Amino acid sequence: MSPRRATCSPERSPPREIDVRTGASAARVSHESGQFAVHLDGDQALAAQRVLVATGRRTDLAALGVDAVGVDERARAIEDALADLDN
Repeated sequence: MSPRRATCSPERSPPREIDVRTGASAARVSHESGQFAVHLDGDQALAAQRVLVATGRRTDLAALGVDAVGVDERARAIEDALADLDN
């Protein structure tokens, strides 16, 4: 897993570094003296003044009725299901 880094510079605040971690799992988060510590699985810890957490979601293909057109409703995504149809 390699983090992507971006620089954010809204007009009313100075530029700051943003560390984006995809596919990471946070084991726990703590906050002491105005500083967050995000402890990732694998014993890595990240320090930050602010933390933004975003999670994904899974498509419920069964609820969409995709089996009616031959798509496996157990697939994790439409792209996966369509790839299976090509094979």
